[in-house]
Amino acid sequence: MNLLRFASLIFASVFAGPLMLSSERPNVVLIHVDDLGPEHLACYGGDVLTPNIDSLAEFGAKLTRYYTPSAVCSPSRYNLLTGRYASRCVDFAKQFPDKSEPAFIRWNAFLEGSEETVAHSFNRVGYATALIGKHHNTRNERFQEKLPTGADPRSPEEAKRMLGNYERVVEEVKRGTGFQEVSRLYVNNLHTLDLDEELHQHNPEWITEGGLDFIERHKAEPFFLYLAHTVPHGPSPLASLKSSPKITPSGFLDEAPQVQPSRQDVLRRVDEAGLPESAAPLTWLDDSVGAVLDKLKAEDLEENTIVIFISDHCGKGKLTCYDDGTRTPALIRWPSRIRAGIEIDAITSSIDWVPTFMEVCGLRRDDSYLVDGANLMPLFDGEEESVRLSLFLEIAYTKAVVTEDWKYIATRFPTRIQKEITPENRHLYNHEGEKATWDAIAGMVSVRYGTDKRHPGLFDDDQLYYLPDDPGEGQNLASQPEKAGTLKKMKRILNSYTQEFQNRFGEF
Repeated sequence: MNLLRFASLIFASVFAGPLMLSSERPNVVLIHVDDLGPEHLACYGGDVLTPNIDSLAEFGAKLTRYYTPSAVCSPSRYNLLTGRYASRCVDFAKQFPDKSEPAFIRWNAFLEGSEETVAHSFNRVGYATALIGKHHNTRNERFQEKLPTGADPRSPEEAKRMLGNYERVVEEVKRGTGFQEVSRLYVNNLHTLDLDEELHQHNPEWITEGGLDFIERHKAEPFFLYLAHTVPHGPSPLASLKSSPKITPSGFLDEAPQVQPSRQDVLRRVDEAGLPESAAPLTWLDDSVGAVLDKLKAEDLEENTIVIFISDHCGKGKLTCYDDGTRTPALIRWPSRIRAGIEIDAITSSIDWVPTFMEVCGLRRDDSYLVDGANLMPLFDGEEESVRLSLFLEIAYTKAVVTEDWKYIATRFPTRIQKEITPENRHLYNHEGEKATWDAIAGMVSVRYGTDKRHPGLFDDDQLYYLPDDPGEGQNLASQPEKAGTLKKMKRILNSYTQEFQNRFGEF
């Protein structure tokens, strides 16, 4: 058993015991955004207008080496809501029954009621729980009636059909995740929903309104609010900013939400700050965070509410194990416990929030609830400089480990793809096992998001990077004889993780 996971299991067992008094339990507001990288926040050096989000760093802690283990929507949300690596997803046993072959991790980490989430643990000790916003861990197509092509979404018949689709999916997400309340739901990316294209628009005010309503109704009891925004993911959030604020996945609202500054005011402030219009959606998102922070202050909940702001992955290198996909911003403010303005340089991860909540909120878990993450409070309290020696990452057909100085990435394909690959054509197969196609304008197209242009080692089966000298991960050292010892050591670390999973990964 991996020693770090063993330690986290011992920790979770200890804190599954006595409950804290209700008055001592902090509220938790977990704000999760989509495709946001460090360049999107001023407090990480971005040229943007995000004062409310930046205030979390000013009056709390900023994490500078925070990773999401699986850098694409579905598995990253599985990581966050369970505290586990995506390879543990129970649904994978159905998707990949041949345990001798690797699991393929992409948009397929489903939560369908067969395993515990952190919501169950919060429920068990009397917290009110809500998921508001994006989910992306449910097979939503099973619960949606196909809408006729060209149907008018404003007609009473189609409005009723859309609302029916929405309500069925809401109930399924509640069943699958354990949240007591699910509202303002984006069950998947907008372009995948069975909606007229006119309705493929973000509406953060609608999500914000749901969060404020939940806080208002549960301010007298401990609560866990998971507020998951869709911005800055596509489709164009700038186009959405200029669209109708009445558009939602449930249909058209009768009244637009009035919970944060107007969309016109967002554009005005960004222009007055001398920023390009393309930066406006980030200020739009920031206004939502500001509305939540203002609500907590107005209700005298600020001191004992943990506010966390994180991203599911970065936009540049998403769907890879590179830092420009998996190393994201993370901020936490808890005035009664965490001192203001600290920076945490230790390796941390989205799987760490569940065990952290287990301690500070006195959560009780089911005996079968396995946790891969580590409790972060020793870092925030200044008692420890690190909570782990290494971290595991995985996506598609790649798995990786990162330490203080090194990263090792391995790509191992299933047998069916191995049969197609030769030394001469290996460079045509990306880490998803897909062969390159030819585009008359772009030329050879082999990798989503153009990641291979920044990381030429992507087509190598083994990659080794010395991060202090090569933070952009552009020089693969795996084939250098003098690095053979380091490569062997990193492979051993990777093996210590993969041996615990149900599907074999190459020789590991």
